[in-house]
Amino acid sequence: MEPGYQHKALVADDDEMVARTIARVLQHEDIVFMFTDSGESALEHIRNSKTPFSIIIADTDLKGIRGEKLLEHAKISCRKAAASLWEPIRNSPPSLMPSTRI
Repeated sequence: MEPGYQHKALVADDDEMVARTIARVLQHEDIVFMFTDSGESALEHIRNSKTPFSIIIADTDLKGIRGEKLLEHAKISCRKAAASLWEPIRNSPPSLMPSTRI
């Protein structure tokens, strides 16, 4: 990365508690971030962003376009982004699947 490069993250999750937790981590790391609660909205942000996202985090159980499909679409637009899927576990906090490069 170039010196002074500002990473930008897109987080797609409809759970407000998860969003707040991720926001704290991203703020701590000085990463600019954007949240959305649906796959369609996330895809619009990916397509319309002037600069590509460095990090894309998506819930597997999103409304509309699910997390897996969202990341498939993101591969085309954000080839160098790191991506992770959140997989909800019934009656437990979400677990983070291993990060994958898209």
